[in-house]
Amino acid sequence: MAEVIKTLTKYYGEMVEYEPAIGQLIYSGKLDLKNDFTQVLSTVADAASLKIDSRENIIHLSFNP
Repeated sequence: MAEVIKTLTKYYGEMVEYEPAIGQLIYSGKLDLKNDFTQVLSTVADAASLKIDSRENIIHLSFNP
């Protein structure tokens, strides 16, 4: 997942922070980068059961309780 997030932040120019355990998750599949960042990140978060929070122009990913 770390590589997916790295690619998305570079492509869209957004800042994303996440717990180290999230970076170890495996994500496979295709992402349509023609969609906006929020939609693409929501797709990834839904697939991995992650929560998205936005604070001070930084996206924070965490595990859903």
